[in-house]
Amino acid sequence: MIQKEERFRCRNCGYCCTQIVIPTKKEIKKIQEAGYDPEDFLEEDRNGRKRIRMKNYYCYFLGLKDGETFCRIYEIRPKVCRQYPFFKEVTAECMPPKMFDDKMIL
Repeated sequence: MIQKEERFRCRNCGYCCTQIVIPTKKEIKKIQEAGYDPEDFLEEDRNGRKRIRMKNYYCYFLGLKDGETFCRIYEIRPKVCRQYPFFKEVTAECMPPKMFDDKMIL
């Protein structure tokens, strides 16, 4: 059954930037082409997956200007960031889908 359309209004609180983001190879390339060095913005998790580096519990790309938070790569941010808050959080009970060459295997 289709539910009514849900809307989300950003409050610039930065909470979305506390989520773990595992970008696809294409997303990494786009960010790199925008002038960012993968050595600076990526880190490996304990499973060997590359993810966006966290700084003080926030995404590497979270900026602060005039008391407002903002995404420094907003126009090219990863898909999972674009979908926030309309995605299921990964928990011990719910393992994430596998990613292979930018295709999601459910």
